[in-house]
Amino acid sequence: MHVVEHLESPSGLITEAARLLRSGGRLYIETPHPKTVNLDSARGNGTEHVTVNFFDDKTHIRPVPSRELERYCADAGLSRIASGTSRNLIFAAAFPLLYLTRPRTRARYVAQLHFTGWSIYTEATREA
Repeated sequence: MHVVEHLESPSGLITEAARLLRSGGRLYIETPHPKTVNLDSARGNGTEHVTVNFFDDKTHIRPVPSRELERYCADAGLSRIASGTSRNLIFAAAFPLLYLTRPRTRARYVAQLHFTGWSIYTEATREA
C-alpha cells in the first residue's frame, strides 16, 4: 500500500511481487488517486502529517493511474480481479459532521480523504 507513487516505474516491483506469488495468490496495490494533485493541502492543528494534496509528501514522484497499474499487472502475468476507489465508509460517513463541527483538524481531514476517494486500488491474481 502506498509505495508505487514513490517509484519512477513500478514495473520492477510488480514483476517481482508477481514472481513471488503462489498459484492463486493475490496482489493488492493502493496509491493516491491522480485527482489528488488538485486538492488543497491540509491546514490546522495536527495536520502536519496528513497528505491531502499528492505533493504534500515530498517523496511522491508521480501519480499512477489504475489503468497503468492494471497494465503492469498484466505484463507480469497477473489477472485483474478489481480496480476502484478505496474508501472506509465509516470515516466517509463521518466527514459531513466533522466538517461542520471540527474544521481543520486531523480527524476531519482523514474523514475527508475517505469521503472524496483519495486512494485508488488494483487487485490482481496469479491464476491457479
